[in-house]
Amino acid sequence: METIEQLKPQQVKLDQELHKYTHLPSNEVMKLSVTGVLWALKSQPEKDAIEKHRPNWEFKGLDIHKAFNQLLNHEKVVFWPEFKDWIKPLFDHKFIQAFHPIATEFSMCDPRISLGGSFDALGYWKGKLILLDLKTQSAIDRKPYSTDAQLGGYLHLLKTTTGIVPDEVRTIWCRPGKTTVSPNQGTITCSHAWTAAWQRFQSEHNFQ
Repeated sequence: METIEQLKPQQVKLDQELHKYTHLPSNEVMKLSVTGVLWALKSQPEKDAIEKHRPNWEFKGLDIHKAFNQLLNHEKVVFWPEFKDWIKPLFDHKFIQAFHPIATEFSMCDPRISLGGSFDALGYWKGKLILLDLKTQSAIDRKPYSTDAQLGGYLHLLKTTTGIVPDEVRTIWCRPGKTTVSPNQGTITCSHAWTAAWQRFQSEHNFQ
């Protein structure tokens, strides 16, 4: 397999505040994002529970993601000291130390279906090209949840925009005192999960 040194940024602009993606060649603003599609499929009680606790996790998640991106890009790492219990196990994890990124915080879009999205990292580990998603959780004993559909959405955008299909997809679970890395979740499994979610979204929201 040919080793890719670095992915060139796509012609995409991301408005961080509005979480809107613009396809620069056409100046078209995408109507949807991968996370937005999956959010729309949650039940109202799920949404209410997430929103209730948002102040407790949103800033922490953003700060840890920023520090992770700085680490992967060999930049000066800056983070709030309160989050050291999450950051140190993440940075010290053997998988992370052996991971060689070729793209981080990589924005993509598919104008044909007006969809945008950004993955956390793509890179090599033990000779395999791996797509990664970083999730933060509030306690060491929190259980993982399914990220298959989200990773499948990024797989769709990655293949559509670059033609690349990674060997593996994995989730990094960053918790205070411990970081774990999921086994390979499977590109086919994740792609099927995204396809099912996308078809359900189209049906329930009359989106064509």
